Amino acid sequence: MMIAPTGRPAGVVNEGVLFDRARAVAILPDGERFQGQVVVERTRTMADETIRHRWGRSSTLSHRETTCSSRASGVLFGRSGGSMTCALMLNDPSFGFMTGGFGECSLSTGEIIPVQFG
Repeated sequence: MMIAPTGRPAGVVNEGVLFDRARAVAILPDGERFQGQVVVERTRTMADETIRHRWGRSSTLSHRETTCSSRASGVLFGRSGGSMTCALMLNDPSFGFMTGGFGECSLSTGEIIPVQFG
């Protein structure tokens, strides 16, 4: 996944993208390169359901459900020792990172950069 500063040119890098996480690369206009992993926030719930049978017995079924959020976050590290903390929103959480999104990244220098990906 390539993270590019909004409205600024960035290099093209192919990185691995899975549904709920991605290897991310960001290249700033000055050429500094950051890379790391970005992960989608997930919520897991567990529920029990009791089923009553006609003949008087009952059964309990348990099931788990995982819901993916539209939020993702990660920390990318630069070659010169700096870091970039990113808070991202996915365009369509049902497709993970594949449909892109937007957000902002805070550099360890204090600069905040609006970004887009996809």
